[in-house]
Amino acid sequence: MKLLSTAIAIVLLSGAAISQESEITLIQKASAGDAASQNRLGAMYLSGEGTSQDLRKAFDWFTKSAQQGNAEGQYNLALMYEKGEGIKANCVEAAKWYSKAAEQNHAFAIDNLLAIYERGSCLKKDDPTSGSRLPSMEVVSLMVGIF
Repeated sequence: MKLLSTAIAIVLLSGAAISQESEITLIQKASAGDAASQNRLGAMYLSGEGTSQDLRKAFDWFTKSAQQGNAEGQYNLALMYEKGEGIKANCVEAAKWYSKAAEQNHAFAIDNLLAIYERGSCLKKDDPTSGSRLPSMEVVSLMVGIF
């Protein structure tokens, strides 16, 4: 879990220390609806960089960012769903958000979405309809333009 938090923090915060004044400005921007700031604030809460770690707040800020169409927010929300970090793991929700980020050519989202298909991890033996809740492989192929 901590590895995922650290990886997201490194990618999104570039290791930069956030001053208290910058954090306040970031919170103001995120609260005003800036999707990039919402995503960055989510990363801070996820990793505990510049603030105390709070997985619920991280999830909430990533959700706000993702719902506005921010590819990084969609990817980070998908990661939380896939890994079950701070919330119950949900492969179908992870695939949904990876798909949305992949539609915007987010390379890591494309890789993770394809990995979900390769593993078949969303397909449950006791639930024959589980795969029907995912985008079809044909849609994924067209979306990512690799097949």
